[in-house]
Amino acid sequence: KVWKDLLNSKYKGKIAADDPRTGGSATPIFSGLLLAYGEPFMRDLQKNDIFFSTQRGVLDTGLTRGEYGMLTTALNQYHQLARPGVPVKLIKFEDGVAVVPVYMYTFKGSPHPNGAKLWIDWALSEEGQKAVAEAGLVPVRKGITAKDPLDSLEGLKFLPRVDTPEMFALINDRNKKYEEIYFKK
Repeated sequence: KVWKDLLNSKYKGKIAADDPRTGGSATPIFSGLLLAYGEPFMRDLQKNDIFFSTQRGVLDTGLTRGEYGMLTTALNQYHQLARPGVPVKLIKFEDGVAVVPVYMYTFKGSPHPNGAKLWIDWALSEEGQKAVAEAGLVPVRKGITAKDPLDSLEGLKFLPRVDTPEMFALINDRNKKYEEIYFKK
């Protein structure tokens, strides 16, 4: 139920993930883990021979066939996998989940900046967040219940975020770390 559980040798060869160097769902997960637990944790995690792929289909197929017991992935990808007859279960780690915000903004000099501002105001309003929830997306406004309880952010802890300008500036350093830890044999 916590990330450190994955260090157990019983998971050797049973964990799969997107390549964290490519900007897929593993990027915020592995970056958050690196910031939260440090490089020694990441090295210990690799002792379990994580299978990485840049191809989403390879990961999804491997999980549904039972080639891997676990896939670190994004919530929307879980929903794509969770179909009748497919035995997958979502685990939200108690010590933190990765969050990737979806930004809304308007461009300087855009032809209709007030329209964009109205859209943003509505999207973040109670009415807009109810529409977000009804569409099966994750509402961020407190008091708005997600359509699917699995989509709820209530009570969750978050891994450190890597979507700030300071963190973006360090992406090459993190990618070098991933290369060294996970991909050099």
